[in-house]
Amino acid sequence: MSLISALTVYGNDESVVWRDFPELYSQEVIDIAKDTSGCLWLGTANGLGRYDGYSLELFKTGRDSRVLSLDIDSDQNIWFGTMQGAYVLKSDSNKAVPVDSSRIHWKQVPNIHATPDGNIWIVQRGYLRRYDKNGNWKRDYAITDRSGNPTTLSGFCYSREKEIFITTFSPIVYKYNPEKDSFFPIANLGIDTALGKIIEDFREKYFWIADHTGNIYRFNPDAGQGTQFITSKVVSPDEPGRTISVHDMAQDITNGNIWVAGRTCLVLFTKDSEGHLVPAYHKMNPALKGTLVESIKASDEGIWMSTFGYKTMLLPYKHNTVNHTLFGFDENQAREPLITSIQEDSTPGYYWVVQNRHGLVLYNSKTGAVQNHTLLTNESLRLHVASEVIPSQKHNGIWVLLERSMNAHRLENDNGQIRFCQTINPGAQVPSEATATTAFEDNTGNLWIGSTDGAYRYNPTNGNMNAAAAPGCYITDIVQGNDNDIWLSTRSRGLIQITPEGKTISHTKMAHGIIALAAAPNGWLWYASDNGKVIGFNHSTGEIEDLSETLPLNGAEISDIAADQFGHIWIKTPRTLTEYNPRNQEYRTHDVSHIKTPVEVFLSKFTHGENGTLVIGGIGGAEVFHPSNSLDRQSSRIQVSLTDITSAGKELLPGSRTVKSSDNEIQLQASLRNINISFSTLNYKHVSKVRYAYRMYPYEQQWNYTREGENKAFYNQIPHGKYQFQIRATDENGVMSDSCSTFLFNFKPAFYQTWWAYLIYALAAALAIFFLVRYNLKIQSRKNERMWNESSEMMKMRNYLEAPAPTQLPEFEELDKALFNKGVSVIEANLSDPDFGVDSFAKAMNMSRSTLSRKLKIIYGGTPLDLIRDIRMRHAKSLLSNPNLNVSDVAEAVGFPDRRYFSSSFKKAIGMSPSDYQRRLRGLNETGSETNTEKDN
Repeated sequence: MSLISALTVYGNDESVVWRDFPELYSQEVIDIAKDTSGCLWLGTANGLGRYDGYSLELFKTGRDSRVLSLDIDSDQNIWFGTMQGAYVLKSDSNKAVPVDSSRIHWKQVPNIHATPDGNIWIVQRGYLRRYDKNGNWKRDYAITDRSGNPTTLSGFCYSREKEIFITTFSPIVYKYNPEKDSFFPIANLGIDTALGKIIEDFREKYFWIADHTGNIYRFNPDAGQGTQFITSKVVSPDEPGRTISVHDMAQDITNGNIWVAGRTCLVLFTKDSEGHLVPAYHKMNPALKGTLVESIKASDEGIWMSTFGYKTMLLPYKHNTVNHTLFGFDENQAREPLITSIQEDSTPGYYWVVQNRHGLVLYNSKTGAVQNHTLLTNESLRLHVASEVIPSQKHNGIWVLLERSMNAHRLENDNGQIRFCQTINPGAQVPSEATATTAFEDNTGNLWIGSTDGAYRYNPTNGNMNAAAAPGCYITDIVQGNDNDIWLSTRSRGLIQITPEGKTISHTKMAHGIIALAAAPNGWLWYASDNGKVIGFNHSTGEIEDLSETLPLNGAEISDIAADQFGHIWIKTPRTLTEYNPRNQEYRTHDVSHIKTPVEVFLSKFTHGENGTLVIGGIGGAEVFHPSNSLDRQSSRIQVSLTDITSAGKELLPGSRTVKSSDNEIQLQASLRNINISFSTLNYKHVSKVRYAYRMYPYEQQWNYTREGENKAFYNQIPHGKYQFQIRATDENGVMSDSCSTFLFNFKPAFYQTWWAYLIYALAAALAIFFLVRYNLKIQSRKNERMWNESSEMMKMRNYLEAPAPTQLPEFEELDKALFNKGVSVIEANLSDPDFGVDSFAKAMNMSRSTLSRKLKIIYGGTPLDLIRDIRMRHAKSLLSNPNLNVSDVAEAVGFPDRRYFSSSFKKAIGMSPSDYQRRLRGLNETGSETNTEKDN
């Protein structure tokens, strides 16, 4: 088994695959242009596309969607040619309009150019046609090849001096004369060849012209005859004898290098002092091997390159990576390397690597040579089951832990060969069932071994092994703080602080188990808990910082953390690697996609290498990261543009163009309450690393944060009114800009929320109040009339109640009768209540006691108490006639709880006792029954 350097570390000229477009039926991008807002326009085989770094929007022409060429005029109108004509997409429209259908209808337009003087130049076979920005035809110019036959334009250049040069399939260069409105020959190469594309040098006052046979000419129109052209051969850097036919070319803006696209390759050329082009090696992305180059375009961030039917890429001028591939999967290997531990050796370029099922190897990253542990004659070392590699700064080399063991071996790199130094065998000092979990060498050279049963300190100089601390604890990690104290993290008992001599100082219990621990240079300890949190702990102040709300970890399983030399915290999960700066709460997620088989699952722990590097391995290979202080830098102002606003799938921005913060307010109708807002920094090079913070102020006071690669905000039912949509963005280093781009939103009110609607509401309310008052007045009038009528009756009642003697008025006689009947009803309703007396009677009658007594004296001839007694006795007589009731039942029914008192009262009122009265009634009943029987007989 062996490891090799499968992929070379790329330099500044690395090809970076930009993006696939699943929205396209064909991946073919034929032409590229960028507008002043920064949006990228793509001429594709499936229509005209606009790209903001996140999403692609296509514009169709209806009958013809294959775009062959495109350009953008000064008013930001998009002009493009197709297989069947030319079209213009106005900056305030979503619809492409045909240009001059009478002349160019159903004809190919392979080239189209918009010049700053307001002219649009459309190329067709045999003609170069000139139009104004309104699409009005001005003139045609004939185009012929070196044989005089009609042909198409091969090169068009508008210079800094506002001059137009063209080339055709001939050896002649032509220049436009505005006064005569014609093209005239300015230079002749003098050989039988066909010139191709022409571009102006960004720095010097000359041009570069390619032909179709593998030459590029430096063309100086001001030079004398015979010196206007300097020829350079375009040869492959891999095969110097092979000439490359130039399909397209562009010059980068940063250093003036010339990029040349052949049909199946891309070559970078530098310029020597004599004006010749010298090929420079450029490493193409392996995924693009054998693809056909369609076109290349220069921009501020790099060279854009599209290929036939495959991908569009950005080739950055500067590629400052923070990581590089150490080694990866080799096509000749049967399996990918699965790295469980890796450590950089003190000798630069060497790495100690533990691979699953293969054990320990020593790897030379410069040559790819591998020294396998099997070459050691001492088989008792059992290095095939090595579990972890620990650096040894004091003793040189490394310490190796073994699976299911407490043994540790020290090894050294002897000129690329593995050399055994010593073995630690704790013996009886450690419980037999204990196994090593981790290890750490402190700054005095002592080796600390954490186990499933505490931590142990070993002094390699004298060979002493001591039981240091935390017996019975499962040790997950060991670090040394800046105060030289040793910190142990445990699975269930928190943090344990001990001295370098092994004396326990403190024990800090935690709510969750700790799986990894890191010590930052400022004295903070950072640990990863088993519930997916990262916690910072300042043991001197007791301060705690929880990163759960700051970082997008989403409860992912954290396998390790590390602190770099700048105090940044690196957090490793199975699929992400995040760098966090505690000083300003900025973070970024690192890309590990450079190796052929990406490290999708990290298995090894972080290890620190030379110059502060961090090394990590997993399934597919290993990566070396170079920490920097980029997260500490102050972010510059980052301009953010709105690229789209949609509601229910409907686009709301005019022409679907970008909106900058300096533009006028965006007005939205009342029906558009559920909106999606898309935004972009138009930073294509680092689009996957940009995060945003946004809010709709003052509707929202707090900022909303997106994740990397997300660029949308959604709002539902925002109240009408004017708001400021504020948005900030991070740079490529993950630092959030302090300034924000502000966009004015005016959510128009619905018809029922406008001022005139409120006026109608006010008038309707006034009318309702008017009719309500009028109605109430009528009701009140009726009440008053009724009250007057009732007042008359009340006066009569008052006179009746106050009359001292009987009155012979007919209505008074009726009132006497009504009053007496009511009194009888009240007494009967309270017949069984023994507490019902005169006071209760008067209250129930709604009269004073004196008035009630006076009126009953007049009507009844007795007192209220007499009336109560008479009615009770009358009912008692009726009840006594019921043979099923005894005297006690009857007494209780008529309000006499005391039977004796009832009997006394009854005898006084009736003249006989209740019992006698019952017997008398029964005797009468029996006599009556006998008489009836005799009659029946």
